[in-house]
Amino acid sequence: MKKYLYLILFVFIITFNFNLFSNAEKLSVKNFKHGNYINTGSIHGGEIADGLDVKNIRWADRNNFERLVFDIYKWGGPTNPEGILPNDYSGTFKFEFISDTEIDVSFEGYRAFTAKPPKFTKSDLVSEMKIIQDEEDAGDSEFEIKIIFNKPVKIEVFELYSPARIVVDIIENISG
Repeated sequence: MKKYLYLILFVFIITFNFNLFSNAEKLSVKNFKHGNYINTGSIHGGEIADGLDVKNIRWADRNNFERLVFDIYKWGGPTNPEGILPNDYSGTFKFEFISDTEIDVSFEGYRAFTAKPPKFTKSDLVSEMKIIQDEEDAGDSEFEIKIIFNKPVKIEVFELYSPARIVVDIIENISG
C-alpha cells in the first residue's frame, strides 16, 4: 500500500512541476524580449482581430538600443474613431525589411490608426516614420507604415499583452 501511495505522490509532483515549467516557457515565448535580432526578411505575429486602433507610438533611447512601442486600443467606432480602452492583444502585423535601412510594416484588423509618428530628433538610428494610406491596396482594416533608418539596423519584435503593445527593439547592424 505504501508503494502505491509513494507512486501516486511521485506522479502528482512530476505532473505539477511539468505544468509549472510548461506555463513558464509559454509566457517567456509570448511576452518577453528574446535577443533574437534580424536584419533581413520579415517578422510577423499577432492574432486575427477586427476593430483595433494603433493609438500611440512611443520612442525611447535605452542606451544600447532604441525602442518603438505601438499601443493597441479598441476602436471607438465611426463617430469616435480614436480608441478609448486598451485592447488585451494585438491584431496581426508584419515587419519586413525592404533594405538594410528601410522596413515596411503592415497592420491587419485595425479600423483606425490615430497615432501620430513620433519625432526622431534625438535618435541615432531612426530617421522617420511614414504612415501610408493607400485605399487601393489596403482593405478597410489594414494600415501600412514605413520606417526609415539613418544606418543599417537589426530589429527584434515582440508582443506584450493586457494592455496590448507591439515592441520593436532596434540596434545598429555593425556587420552590415
